[in-house]
Amino acid sequence: MAAAAAAAARHLARTILSEGRFRQPSVPRPLHGVLRAIGDGLSVPFRALGDAVDAVGKVFPGGVWAVWILLALIVAGATAVLAARRSRRALTRGEGDPGVWSEERIERASDLMRAAEAAERAGQLADAVRLRFRAGLLRLAERGTIGTPRSTPTTEVSRILASPEFDTLARRFDEIAYGGSTPVPDDVEAARREWRTVLSGSEKK
Repeated sequence: MAAAAAAAARHLARTILSEGRFRQPSVPRPLHGVLRAIGDGLSVPFRALGDAVDAVGKVFPGGVWAVWILLALIVAGATAVLAARRSRRALTRGEGDPGVWSEERIERASDLMRAAEAAERAGQLADAVRLRFRAGLLRLAERGTIGTPRSTPTTEVSRILASPEFDTLARRFDEIAYGGSTPVPDDVEAARREWRTVLSGSEKK
């Protein structure tokens, strides 16, 4: 009797639990197939890379860890080079702040000089140094001392001018524009003073 009652209770429990309200709702996964395919596709090159590293690590001094560290350094170096190139393109094209010089918008040295002075008044010292340097190059080009600034390397300008003042200006420009050096007010004043000397000397050549 007790066994029959227990069996009946279990049957009743199964019946109740089989009702829809106790079932796990089906969650749609529309991207499941796509994500799985992407994961499978990525696993192949990574697995091949791992196998290659294991093979090289057997003969490379330091083993597998040394190979991974070398690869990480190579990737970091390549990233730094690409970032520097993009920075140069942004400077040349005037990307970013619409107030910064772009060759497509400003074609005269006098316009660039006014932009440099406006940047200086606004406390944007890095822009002031960069703009004044571009203005100086464009002034030299307008006089016929050098070719178009975009197509004339700085090393070529340095060779033509043979000016220690220009070499100092170019070095500081590179440090600020590409090296991430933070300019100070003395840099702006030095740029103004040295460019006067450079441009004055170019008139005598």
